Amino acid sequence: MIRIENLYVLMNGNFKKQFNNNGLTLIEVVVSLGIFSLVVMAAIGIFSVSLKSVRQTFDEQIIQEAGRFILETIAKDVRVGRIVTTVGGPYSALEIINAKSETIIYSFNCATCTFGTNSLPPNLALTGYFYVQQPVSVYFVPPRVPIVLTARSTITGLRIDLQTTVSSREYAE
Repeated sequence: MIRIENLYVLMNGNFKKQFNNNGLTLIEVVVSLGIFSLVVMAAIGIFSVSLKSVRQTFDEQIIQEAGRFILETIAKDVRVGRIVTTVGGPYSALEIINAKSETIIYSFNCATCTFGTNSLPPNLALTGYFYVQQPVSVYFVPPRVPIVLTARSTITGLRIDLQTTVSSREYAE
């Protein structure tokens, strides 16, 4: 088998030498590797930013759900129970006698808090306070409890502030 390295082509009456280039030069390989590495580095950067954003959104969702669960649990007991804590505030704990005549103390400053039958996520730090309000000049006005809660992730440092006011169904006598 004879391999023809160079072909001569007749173009416009002149013979021109046409080369058979089957490979790449070293400079072409280095340039293409450089461009490929820049594209891969950009893709990895975009992926890591997206992953960080997804983690932060997931962490924010967990904190919001836990905060809402805590406020709803406390609100349910305040609505159907009797408030034992004296009028005033701010208090770091709220004492309530629930519908089953059990004394419940809610406190936001605890290492491992449990609200109801559920425990909170371990990476959640809670701080907050309660006020107990009872209008004295108006009869048949139920006591109110404003609740201020700050939930913070110990992993990302993300912080969410929640606040609500709950009225008790127990009227002043």
